[in-house]
Amino acid sequence: TLDPLLSPANQQQKNPYPTTNNLALSEAEVYQQTTAIASQVSPVEPLVRDLFHDFVAEIQDYAIFMLDAQGRVKSWNAGAQRIMGYTAAEIIGQHFSKFYPEADRLAGKPEQELQLVITAGQCEDEGWRQRASGLKFWAQNTIYALYDDSGGEHPTPNHDGKQHQTARVIGFSVITHD
Repeated sequence: TLDPLLSPANQQQKNPYPTTNNLALSEAEVYQQTTAIASQVSPVEPLVRDLFHDFVAEIQDYAIFMLDAQGRVKSWNAGAQRIMGYTAAEIIGQHFSKFYPEADRLAGKPEQELQLVITAGQCEDEGWRQRASGLKFWAQNTIYALYDDSGGEHPTPNHDGKQHQTARVIGFSVITHD
């Protein structure tokens, strides 16, 4: 059988995978949009969502987690537990600034990175992070904005300094590698 997502009728529709400020979509955004499309064409969407969730939850080499709009941890995978040293029960609800050394926290680096993500869509950083044990480690960290696509929009400056409409940031996805 043909894949309904590749049917000529679907190919003529608006691109279901828009980018934000021409930046690549985060894994969470791709997943969110893919499941939204799948729910329109396939009864197996809940199974796909569950399989994807299980897949991300078991990844060991990368810390993959989500933050709410204030920077509090909302999800946690096995890689995050291995790399950061916190169990999900210990860290969910806590501010992600716990992963930064004290000097960076005092300098406001976590908040500055979230602000950059809000204006640019993502932030890539390489630097020291701190495990639950207090030990520092060198990490590659990428934070992506997650947007409310339900129409709640607000003006933000574009790269040319002019105002444009964009969806409201409702949270962040974070990928960290040690």
